[in-house]
This record gives sequence, structure tokens and C-alpha cells, in this order.
Amino acid sequence: MRQHGKAVRVIRIVILTVLIAAAAAGTGATLAYLTDSDRADNPFTVGETEIEIRETFSPDGDVPEPGEGIPKVVRIVNTGELTCLIRVRLLFEDDTLEKVVEPFVTGHGWEARADGFYYYIYPVRPGGSTVPLIEEVRIRSVFENGGDVGSNDLKKISSGIIVYSEVIGYRGDPALPCTAAELEALWGEF
Repeated sequence: MRQHGKAVRVIRIVILTVLIAAAAAGTGATLAYLTDSDRADNPFTVGETEIEIRETFSPDGDVPEPGEGIPKVVRIVNTGELTCLIRVRLLFEDDTLEKVVEPFVTGHGWEARADGFYYYIYPVRPGGSTVPLIEEVRIRSVFENGGDVGSNDLKKISSGIIVYSEVIGYRGDPALPCTAAELEALWGEF
């Protein structure tokens, strides 16, 4: 019986040792899980993103002829405190104007997207500006949908184009152009 009691004690000690080891391992893993940390840098810069549309056009008062270009320079200036990205939409005051104007020819660095915006792929530093988005508005040689355009419609071509712009702050390298993937990630789906 003595040996039986001794064997039971040894078994109890072994079981108790196994339980203590399991508890210690479980406690260590739990503590490691609960005290584990990870660092994510998500810095932000406080400041204003402001832009100004600068347009230069000097209509001479004459009715433009088909095929003729009317000087109209449109550029965007960063008047804010942060480097930014800019996109612009050119809208027509009315449908008649859209019929008589040829598609816009944009300056270097501007990309037209399916959403109707022109994206400037270069970040613009505070005080800087884009290259001109457009430098002229050209009248179609043949008007779409017939010749239902009057001379008054042609006179208001330069002033009948509305320039709508948007801006977002940019933290990337201002010396490098943005790729299409970066623009999509920053602005959202095109």
C-alpha cells in the first residue's frame, strides 16, 4: 500500500507540474498577445489648401470665325500653405457653346479622365502654379447639329466657359509626377 500511495503522490506531482507549466505557457502567450504593440505612423499636416483660378482672355468684340482660335489661358495657382494636387472641369454655360467649340487641347501635365475632370499630375507647392490647362478656345470649322449658332453665341464663347476646380493636400515628393494609380487612390475612382 505504501508503494501505491507513493505512486499516487508522484502522479499528482507530475499532473500538478504539467498543469503549472501549461498555465505558465498560457499566461505567457496571453500576456504576449495583450501587451504586443505595433506602431503605425499616420502623420498629418495642419494648414490650408487654397487655390485660385487665373484666366487671361481678351475678346476683341468681333464675332469669331469658324476654325479661329480665341486666346484664353487658364492656370491654377496654389495660394494655400500646403503642397497640393489639383483637378479642373471645364463646363459650358449652355449647350450651344459646346456645339461650336472644338475639344480642348491641354498643356503638358494635364490628363483628361472619364469623370470629366482634367488632373494635373504634378504636385503644386505653395505659391506655385500649374502650366496652362488651355491656351485658346478654338471654334469648330463645322458646327455640330447644323448651323443653329448665332453671332451672339459666338461672342460669348470665352466668357461662357466655366472653370471649376478642386484641390487636395499632398504629402508625397513634390518633385515627382503622380502616377495614374496614385491619382486614383488620392482622388477616388475616376
